[in-house]
Amino acid sequence: LFLTWNNLNGPLPETIRGLKSLEMLRAADNELSGPIPTDLGKLTKLEYVYLEDNNFSGEVPPELAELTKLKTMHLHNSRLSGNMPPEICDLKDQFSLIELTADCKEVICDCCACDN
Repeated sequence: LFLTWNNLNGPLPETIRGLKSLEMLRAADNELSGPIPTDLGKLTKLEYVYLEDNNFSGEVPPELAELTKLKTMHLHNSRLSGNMPPEICDLKDQFSLIELTADCKEVICDCCACDN
């Protein structure tokens, strides 16, 4: 699903959360805000998540660690804060997660590529 550069604002649309067969979510470069929904972790077929360059708030939800097929997740420039859940870092060691980006000045993350 390609939603990049669509001037979307507000929370991530709830309709996305019902797309159980979704393998890629590109919603970068918008004005999305609010927390990243925890039920995004229920889209277990997701392999690629691009949420960078948005205005999200809060921390990265640990429920995203349920995305065991995840290969890439970009979260940089998205105003997130706190700690990257260790369960997500475990995806790099135990599953197929290859690329994980975040703003390391705002999100404490030992397993992320930093984009500051």
